[in-house]
Amino acid sequence: MLRMTPPPEAASANTIPIRNVWHMLLYAWDMGQWIGSERVDRDTSPGLTAMLAKLLTELVTPLLHGRLQRAFDRHTAEIQGIRGRLELAQSIKRLSFQSGRAVCTFPQLTQDTLANRLLRATLTWLAASDEVDQPGEAFTELRHHLLAQTRQLDVASPIRVVPADFDRLQLGRNDAAYQAPMTLCRFVWERLMPLEAQGRSPLLGLLHDRKFLAEVFEAFLRNYYARRLRNCKVGRETLRWPLASEHRLVPQMKTDITIESVAPVRRRLVIDAKFYAHALVGQYQDSQKFSADNLYQLYAYLRTQEQVSEAHRTASGMLLYPWTSVALDETLHIQGHEITLATLDLTQPWAQIEGRLDALVAKFQDEGAPAAESNVVS
Repeated sequence: MLRMTPPPEAASANTIPIRNVWHMLLYAWDMGQWIGSERVDRDTSPGLTAMLAKLLTELVTPLLHGRLQRAFDRHTAEIQGIRGRLELAQSIKRLSFQSGRAVCTFPQLTQDTLANRLLRATLTWLAASDEVDQPGEAFTELRHHLLAQTRQLDVASPIRVVPADFDRLQLGRNDAAYQAPMTLCRFVWERLMPLEAQGRSPLLGLLHDRKFLAEVFEAFLRNYYARRLRNCKVGRETLRWPLASEHRLVPQMKTDITIESVAPVRRRLVIDAKFYAHALVGQYQDSQKFSADNLYQLYAYLRTQEQVSEAHRTASGMLLYPWTSVALDETLHIQGHEITLATLDLTQPWAQIEGRLDALVAKFQDEGAPAAESNVVS
């Protein structure tokens, strides 16, 4: 029987508690290890910007302890002797040769890199943001850390950041410690600053961006299960149509989340994450139905793969929605496939959200205890 239980307050992008948005972001960025960190997850951070600032200061601290990025850059200066490429015209103009000197361009190791400039600019902006520049001991301490780290980054030139700067950013094999800080910096500038310029709250703008939240919801679910499930492969998967020959006009099928256990019993679950305002369609409550488009899509993902293996032939599917105006926990059996239609109440305390997610994949958790490391695959 379909249960139509409305929550106390219908969940929407605007009613998801900020702490839950924060946890979803950490998982979406594959930083789930920070969940529950006392230093970045305490109640004294009521807004997203302050939480971002706290996490960034934590990530920047080890970089400032001798791990700041260094790179060779082309440097032109008047020096004693000749080094690198001689700049003859400039040397003659400055009369450098008369004093035994020359203007040369040569490679020089520097910490004035684009990554360090972006760090300095982001820390500076966060320290001055309205959400951090508030009265209270906790905010004073946070501003102090932000400003102190900004001063320590004075080896980097101040810049006016534009989102395109992050497209030019190149991080090498030795720059793994910069991946997470740069992710946070990019998020600040691409998601918060444009909304600030329009006079809107960063958080309000973020929570109105449904396309962005849909992407976060999907990535959060995928990375949560990748960290949680042992003996399972978790990731997106491109499915092949069972065609006699390839055809360029056939649309691609790509799952949001595929979970496949590898031992002792091979199981498959395809999850389609739907960040929709309504899980059911229909003008009146007593005539509402499952979305045909969503159901057909998942049905195609399952039926078209049956010839691949026994696990594919008996694979399960799930349509997972955030809890909006109706709670769903329904199971259909269609031609050998179990299809679940479920909702996740994002307004609940985080522990209850995790409990709900674990319950939805209980048959995979039977294969082993929760994993400590990410198993995510592309």
